[in-house]
Amino acid sequence: MNPAFPKALLFLRILGGPEVEPVSGHRYLLLEPAPWPESEQAARVLGGHLASIGSPGEQEWVFGTFGNRGGVERSLWIGLARSTPGGPFGWSDGSVTAYRNWLPGQPDDALGGEPHVHMISRANTFGHPGGTWNDLGTPGAPFTDFDPVCGVVELPPLQLRFDAAPTAGSPRFSCPTLPGFFYRIERTDDLVSGNWVDAGVTVLGDGAVWTTELPAGVAATRFYRVVEIPPAFAVGDAVDPR
Repeated sequence: MNPAFPKALLFLRILGGPEVEPVSGHRYLLLEPAPWPESEQAARVLGGHLASIGSPGEQEWVFGTFGNRGGVERSLWIGLARSTPGGPFGWSDGSVTAYRNWLPGQPDDALGGEPHVHMISRANTFGHPGGTWNDLGTPGAPFTDFDPVCGVVELPPLQLRFDAAPTAGSPRFSCPTLPGFFYRIERTDDLVSGNWVDAGVTVLGDGAVWTTELPAGVAATRFYRVVEIPPAFAVGDAVDPR
């Protein structure tokens, strides 16, 4: 375990992902139901934030990918929030995109204050259009008509870097890792065929940058990629409410 990594590792289970958005290459994960603050904290532990939505295409992709994942209709926390009642909304990653997909009449900051934003489940009891945005209060919100509400984590693209060129003897690689995820390097000489084979290098991520090279006796090839494999379930300490 990386000693510099926070003690509260993955206190929320990962229900789906990583899924790669085809335009940006960003990776997305679906977390188990939890209040917005805990979901955002888990996203930061993983190296990202709750998702920022910058366009209708991104909105459609995120909701289409996770709004019915595994046949379960759910609402989705995104990174839009406000710090003061009735104040302006901002994205948790500092994005400045002005795109919004509010349900008509929202946001209304009702129920004593609703600082966080979610995409509404298709199965909501009001018949609202699925995927439209609504402000909601957490934690401990008495309003449960949109449950379950799950966080969608947005992470930067996964990159495999070369510390030594593939043509210069045994190549050395490095890539960032997520704690509890497995990483495998694959290789091929032919991108057209897509015949990727295991290069014999696998590691369990710990949140640090993984640096490795091909095992002895494995011939170098022209192309390499890293495959990110999520854990069956996340592990770690519970959130400290303090």
